[in-house]
Amino acid sequence: SYSQANVIGTGNNVGGLIGTAFGFTDGATFFVGGKTDNSYSSGTVSGNSNVGGLIGYTSYGFSIYNSYSTSTVSGSSSVGGLTGIFIIGYNTISTSYFTGPNNGFGTYESIGPSAFYGNSHAVYSPWDFTNIWKEVSGNYPVFEWQEIIVAVPNIPDVSVPDGNDDKENKEVKVWGEKPKFDFTP
Repeated sequence: SYSQANVIGTGNNVGGLIGTAFGFTDGATFFVGGKTDNSYSSGTVSGNSNVGGLIGYTSYGFSIYNSYSTSTVSGSSSVGGLTGIFIIGYNTISTSYFTGPNNGFGTYESIGPSAFYGNSHAVYSPWDFTNIWKEVSGNYPVFEWQEIIVAVPNIPDVSVPDGNDDKENKEVKVWGEKPKFDFTP
């Protein structure tokens, strides 16, 4: 999963992808829980406290694997590039990193996107760059399926004139047949 949104929270437990990530107890002293695996966030995240680029607050028994955040994060307390609050000893972070701010949990990555090329950095070596992740030249990795979507030509050519409204937009070329509907779209 991923998020490229700008998240603005007025309270606590604000994250770029997940606000509060719950684990749970089995009723004894063992904690079991959820996880996020192969996820990322980018954009801006702001809130009061427990503000994280990926997750704001992680409760007992939550795990983060093979994930990253390039989000710009701000808040008044417990602010982290990957997570705002992460309870050590009951949660797990493995092979996950963030680019800023330089605090919180996970691995701070100052190299930037070039750290992914050739998968040479130790934190990325277990990442699956064959089936899940795709290297993007000059940028951070995306999911394999996202590269296909990026390649779909849906951006108008620079030669297409801009109009102020649909009446001023000029049809330059038609490709294929326009669909016919039995209702007014």
